[in-house]
Amino acid sequence: PTRDTTRRTGLRPHGTLPLAREIALVVAATTFAVLLLLRAPATAGLGHGETGAFLGPMAAASQPPAAQPLYDDATGAPLNEEARRIVARAERAKAEANAASGVEGGGGGGAAGAGAGAGVAGDVLDGVPAVEIAEGKWKYVQMICAAKGRGGQRRKTIVRSYAGLRYHAENYERAADELQQMGVKCTVVGGGRIDMSHSERKVSVYGYSKTFGRAKGCNEKSAGLIREALPTYDVTWSDKGY
Repeated sequence: PTRDTTRRTGLRPHGTLPLAREIALVVAATTFAVLLLLRAPATAGLGHGETGAFLGPMAAASQPPAAQPLYDDATGAPLNEEARRIVARAERAKAEANAASGVEGGGGGGAAGAGAGAGVAGDVLDGVPAVEIAEGKWKYVQMICAAKGRGGQRRKTIVRSYAGLRYHAENYERAADELQQMGVKCTVVGGGRIDMSHSERKVSVYGYSKTFGRAKGCNEKSAGLIREALPTYDVTWSDKGY
């Protein structure tokens, strides 16, 4: 009768392992196995930098993609739509400035012509600093600003270099966005690199922009503006290097 009861009801006779304890052991073993599974991806990621190794394509897809270059390091040519948009914006602004000045074409001569009135600031341009450069070694752009002021349209040459930006075109766009909010239009003349040390009170301007091309006199002009803004600094320039 005892065996019969056990087979039919699943209950064990008195004196054998209690069913509740057996269930508890199964639950504990299952919980331990689940914890091991949950810890496995994190351990793989910490040890080998491959958090997707355990979970497969799903985990690998969740990892942020590596930053892709915007411009070719050798030629400066834009490599994707975002980069092409920035360059097109700069070229469009230069063409508009040339048309407004009665200068045909969009070459370096047009940019120089647009800057013929540089330094004569109008009402809005009075509030635009000629020089804003970051400490350290960064790419820079020289730009011509234009805005309506006392007596009509005025122009001003400025130099901009921002920390953390990899490309000349990025420096141009950031400056252009800031100036646009003030109602100021701008065109890029050229660029290079600026190496500035506040502790040594030294500034070096050199190189050129592959994206915007070489601009004759750009570094010399930029160095002159920096000397005016930082009269106690030793400012040098060169067209050599990149």
